[in-house]
Amino acid sequence: MTKVIATLFVSTFLTMGAHAYELTMSPVTGYSSLYGFYYGLDGRADFEIAPQWQLGVGGGLALSDLESDKSKFELVVGPTYNFSEDFSNSFFVGFGVGYSNRYPTFEDTEKAFGYVDFGKRFLISEEYNLSYKPTVSVRYSEGKSSFMVSPLSFSMSF
Repeated sequence: MTKVIATLFVSTFLTMGAHAYELTMSPVTGYSSLYGFYYGLDGRADFEIAPQWQLGVGGGLALSDLESDKSKFELVVGPTYNFSEDFSNSFFVGFGVGYSNRYPTFEDTEKAFGYVDFGKRFLISEEYNLSYKPTVSVRYSEGKSSFMVSPLSFSMSF
């Protein structure tokens, strides 16, 4: 059984496209009714799981101001659908679930949430497989939502 699983695992990675892995780093800004404007840094790793589909895991840290104790971290996981097989130059939409120690839209408690991301990658360097990746996100939990914009997001494909 172990050989079968190992064979499936290896063959899956050998048949992936030319750019099967994507790493994204992005400063984020957003607004919530609880904290007002906030900013932070997010990171994410995505792996190709089928043509035009990726599965990703990520995390981030956000602050509402430098003197505040209202910082938060979050962890997210979910798939992304790319409207082209060329991930480095594609419109995309992602969705999934996440967990935060304190979410800016909700009460000051730990929260699970759902999210939807959408945006477009613009290839800026073929040599380094570097793309500009502006993204808009909506987080949702317990009937409340939060809106985030990542205008300076960049990704590298491998």
